[in-house]
Amino acid sequence: GSRGVLVPPWLYEGGPAITAEAQSPYTNVYPVGTNGVSLSGGGEVCSLGQALHPPRTGGAPGTLHASFDFRLARTDPAAGAGAESAGGSWRFFLGHEAGGSGRSAAVEAFIGARSFAVWSGGAVEAVRVLEPGVWYHVQLACDLRGRRFSGTIGVPGDVTAFDGKVIAADWGGTIDRIRIDG
Repeated sequence: GSRGVLVPPWLYEGGPAITAEAQSPYTNVYPVGTNGVSLSGGGEVCSLGQALHPPRTGGAPGTLHASFDFRLARTDPAAGAGAESAGGSWRFFLGHEAGGSGRSAAVEAFIGARSFAVWSGGAVEAVRVLEPGVWYHVQLACDLRGRRFSGTIGVPGDVTAFDGKVIAADWGGTIDRIRIDG
């Protein structure tokens, strides 16, 4: 973002906030930045996405890689044990999204108040229990031709791998969008 405002190529709905507190501490390909994006969890529709150029297709050889970092809001200690975070739930979407033709997801991952899960073979599969306030790093590797994906989620020294997951059967064959919404 630029001075607290998201700028192209980012597309968004709702009120994402650009703050230093939302910046992940992890370094991967790019150095640590100074600001990150915080999506509100108060029931307001909120999303953040970007078009992928060039689009990837199911016939293309090779592997498509995607990664992101996230941290759940801390739960309210006054709410008591077992209470859900006010953060709601979020969906990570990698697929096709176009005006009149709707959405076609290849890969979907779900971030809830207590868990990370993926959509595979027509069902949601739990992958890892999450702790509020902890930064997690997710890496995905998508074999579009083979219609499979794998990945990892974790923190340094504690990583959970998932493998052999199935890309959505109704995926239309094109990936041109990455989005997180909730």
